[in-house]
Amino acid sequence: MYNMTTKIKYAGIIMAVVAMILIVSCKKKDTSAITVTIYAPLQGMVYNVGDTIKIKAHVSSVNALKTGDIALLDANYINNDATLAVSVSGNEADVNANYILTNEKLNTGDYYIQVQATDGNTVGKAFQNVFIHAVPLAKKGVFVVTGSNNANTKVYTYDQNNAIFPVVSLNGDFGNASVSNNDQCMYTCGIYSGPFSNINLLSYAIDWNILAGSGILPSFENVYSKDRLTFLADYNQNIIGYAKNMSISFHALTNVGTYAHTLYADAQYLYAEQRSYAGNDIRMVLYRLTTSAAYQEVAINQDIKAIFTINKDSLMLFTNANGVGYAKIYNIVSNSIVNSYPMANGALLSVAQIGPSQYIVGHQNGIYIYSTNMMGSETLFDATNAATCIRYEPIGSQLFVATANYLKTINFPNATVANMLTFPDTLKDIGVLYNH
Repeated sequence: MYNMTTKIKYAGIIMAVVAMILIVSCKKKDTSAITVTIYAPLQGMVYNVGDTIKIKAHVSSVNALKTGDIALLDANYINNDATLAVSVSGNEADVNANYILTNEKLNTGDYYIQVQATDGNTVGKAFQNVFIHAVPLAKKGVFVVTGSNNANTKVYTYDQNNAIFPVVSLNGDFGNASVSNNDQCMYTCGIYSGPFSNINLLSYAIDWNILAGSGILPSFENVYSKDRLTFLADYNQNIIGYAKNMSISFHALTNVGTYAHTLYADAQYLYAEQRSYAGNDIRMVLYRLTTSAAYQEVAINQDIKAIFTINKDSLMLFTNANGVGYAKIYNIVSNSIVNSYPMANGALLSVAQIGPSQYIVGHQNGIYIYSTNMMGSETLFDATNAATCIRYEPIGSQLFVATANYLKTINFPNATVANMLTFPDTLKDIGVLYNH
């Protein structure tokens, strides 16, 4: 029955509706929206480094536009080439531009064309996926590090006529080296007295270095380059990722009472061998590259000599324990060692990966081929003794082998010796530089 209570109830509802309408009508109009639409290139179009990409886009804005630009981003939305400024003005603007792929270091893969514009306060942007083929890989040079008596560390290279040239001299002892094709540099680190150095392999000069400590305790342990970062493990629990300009974009700490030694990285994780200051506890800890946070760890309790990728879920670990070398397969998903085989020829001195299932292993008594298809067995490849460093060069299918003060070049897989060079001092490490 319609009564006074019902009347009051409906009146209340009407007043609430009216109030909401008034509130909505009084809200400030959004004056910041910028819309960008890309018409060209089409999604998934394929280009080569050096190509010109025709860009067509439309920009609209509530406020007057001021500036706009075009950039090439990688899968992580990081700028990978030059930024091209484009003219935009008024509330509507058409963008017609030629964007040239100039970065010869681009890897083959998916990228994004980004078109963005701003009114001075708000930025609007749009993305279009493209696929880019890299410049064909080319070897630019081979660089060797020599030294003796924990000093006299020097870097050399040689030309096509086998003439040897000095690159730089470094003070102090030597730990290891890593070539960054992205930076066109060699990064080296000492242990007690040698610095952590960025050596420009184009100008043959030291761009910058970080000095070692007092020498009472070790300062540095290992250096490893991956894409745009070079990771330095020091004795004070730090793992730091440096860019070419010395800026830091990764910093992780090892577990309490440990320090990092052997390092490796893939697209997701940094893998760090962690050794105990006191005791035999050795673990491999995985850190997320995006956050530097520890993800998981597994006990190894053997010195890790080398780490390689088998597939997205598995790693190959080569280790030493009590004078015996071991080959282990680590499964990332289960966080466990799923296979472990002792090697018949003693401790490992050096390892190089030929492919996901094939490796070259240096022992005291020779160089052997090791295959994951025949876990636990090795085939003699070359009788070179005490190969302290081996690098595989896939373009020429050659191995660069360091033994004493000799650099030996061996063709693979026929094992013929292509070259032999003698250097002034004992070879400590080898680095191969590519164009990207």
